[in-house]
Amino acid sequence: MEEKDNKQDIKEALAQRKVLKTIIGKGMKFSVEYTVKVRQKGLLGLFRPKVTESRKEEFALVEPTLSVLDRASEVWLRMDTDGLEKEGADPIKEGYKAAHAHARDMAECIAILVLGEAYYAVEGGDDKELERLTDLFYRTIKPSQANDMAMFVNVTSNLVDFANSMRLMKMSTTTTPTARIE
Repeated sequence: MEEKDNKQDIKEALAQRKVLKTIIGKGMKFSVEYTVKVRQKGLLGLFRPKVTESRKEEFALVEPTLSVLDRASEVWLRMDTDGLEKEGADPIKEGYKAAHAHARDMAECIAILVLGEAYYAVEGGDDKELERLTDLFYRTIKPSQANDMAMFVNVTSNLVDFANSMRLMKMSTTTTPTARIE
């Protein structure tokens, strides 16, 4: 009976793993709409007032590489959520404090993940594009979207697999025979 339960558990775990790989492979697409003021074309555009134009940009979150995960993790670690879990603290007030302190960090994190390896296309990193995306996401992404993205990033970051691979590496270094000096 117990062996049958173990086989069923293994089948379920493999099915969950397959679904997870599918989710990671597809990524998460989203778009943001914003308005900008642009000059009219032609020589007379210099003398006429700017026109407000609506723009829409499409983005995708995909499984990050180790370098992207490293940069995003640095920003995540800056976001201190200890105040949200304080005993006896007003959760609404602490939520506002966290939003004030970390909204831009959240936008930067999303920008890092969206930019991905394209950040390294420019020598020394494409800080201009990172700043542009951070500003754009800071102004356009709603808290509900940020929550969905955070959940997706937690799944696609595959931190469990990363931690397991670190454990395996550590095990291999501790279980390899060492040369004995006598």
